[in-house]
Amino acid sequence: MILPFLLAAVPALPQDVPRLTAPAQHMVHVEVTPRTLRRLTSLDLDVAKLDLVASHAEVIVTEEELAQLATTGLNHQVVIRDLATYYAERLASDPGSGPAAGSYGGWLSPPFGNGGMGGYYTLNQIGSVLDQMRASYPNLISAKQSMGNSLEGRPIWWVRISDNPDTDENEPEVRFDSLHHAREPQGMQCNLWFMLYLLEEYGSDPLATYLVDNREIYCVPCVNPDGYEYNRQQNPGGGGLWRKNRRNNGGGSFGVDLNRNYPYNWGYDNNGSSSNPDSETYRGASAASEPEIQAMTAFISARDFETALSIHTYGNYWLAPWGFDEQYPGNWNHYDEVGALVTAVNGYEHGPGSIVLYEANGVTFDYDHGQHGTLSWTPEIGSSNDGFWPSQSRIISLAQDNELAFIRTALAGGPWIVGESLSVVDVGDGDGDFEVNEPVELTAMLRNSGTVEASTVDLTLTSSSPWLSITQPNASAGPISSFSSGANALPLAMGILP
Repeated sequence: MILPFLLAAVPALPQDVPRLTAPAQHMVHVEVTPRTLRRLTSLDLDVAKLDLVASHAEVIVTEEELAQLATTGLNHQVVIRDLATYYAERLASDPGSGPAAGSYGGWLSPPFGNGGMGGYYTLNQIGSVLDQMRASYPNLISAKQSMGNSLEGRPIWWVRISDNPDTDENEPEVRFDSLHHAREPQGMQCNLWFMLYLLEEYGSDPLATYLVDNREIYCVPCVNPDGYEYNRQQNPGGGGLWRKNRRNNGGGSFGVDLNRNYPYNWGYDNNGSSSNPDSETYRGASAASEPEIQAMTAFISARDFETALSIHTYGNYWLAPWGFDEQYPGNWNHYDEVGALVTAVNGYEHGPGSIVLYEANGVTFDYDHGQHGTLSWTPEIGSSNDGFWPSQSRIISLAQDNELAFIRTALAGGPWIVGESLSVVDVGDGDGDFEVNEPVELTAMLRNSGTVEASTVDLTLTSSSPWLSITQPNASAGPISSFSSGANALPLAMGILP
């Protein structure tokens, strides 16, 4: 293996469930400190973002929950009433202006960033986009396939991007999934954007070409099709706040939080997941009780994912295990190394979800890591101003902000050589000055920040200068084990001409 040296359409439902209008929800800022945080989290409320530096949490509440909050003694302020209406009006007032010059997916119907829900693709449009990608790039992306059906019988689509997309090759596998939570469509848009980057840039951009040729990249745009379609039915122009799936829990209660239903430390405690069916974080009657999660766990177990992103919004976080308890995973040094390289691009806060944000059990990255040893993260895309439904004009920019972070996560799923330092030595008189007719030798200190050993790392020295003579253009630094460093034993060499 030679590695580059890298410096820095839904079917009709046979029996539809009752369509009940969800109560209005409000955005509330609650004043919190490390001492009062437990009191807030014990209330079983929907905490969207936590900022202990600014000493406040952003909490989504119904009118009933707002009244409950008023009895706790916690200082709070309603900052947005009827959040779904706020998002819908913001999307309607920012219709966008079509695809930006140089952006991806302008050839799609509808173009990327111009979907039917305030710029966001509807569920039917997601399926259509996957079909269009296959039709345009049949040698790079598989036809969409269903990993299983949702509770209401909708397929959960996945595709594979590779240089042989219809063949399961012996290449490192990585996964990108989105829309576990139905109110978070920007994660799906970022997922599709990354797919478009790989397809449109293949053969031109060296990173896109390398990834397609040397990885199997699996993408699942919508894990929760029922919840997402329900948002479209309730809020056709976008802005719907339904989060869970559409499980009928009885007594007028609907929905299980799919990102609390995974069978790893499911129901560990009631911090961040709930046994109350009315709660936004209701974990379900049992581990993997939901067909969507049964499909996902079977899909994950059938593969060998080295790295994975389960993409959410919002908060500008890059969350790692563990979620179920406030502790670091045993291989935190690996998470920290990759996480630092990834978040150097987007500036997101990186750390265990339980420490950076809040505890939550039965979550995707805990299952990935604890059950299968996958390096797995949950990005929370966008700021508080973006929220769950960023303005249409932000769809592309947020995807661009995270493009290289997605690239680096895919790189980390195999051998990933990063330059640490470069030693340049004059081997003539050794005085440290580079002079005419003096040989110069170069040694590169390299780091494999990937999960797979680099069996061979080849370096090539080139120059466009007419004043240099390349005397030793090639050298090898391999093999370099996963998360280890190495250097070229034979220096690269050049001479300075008169």
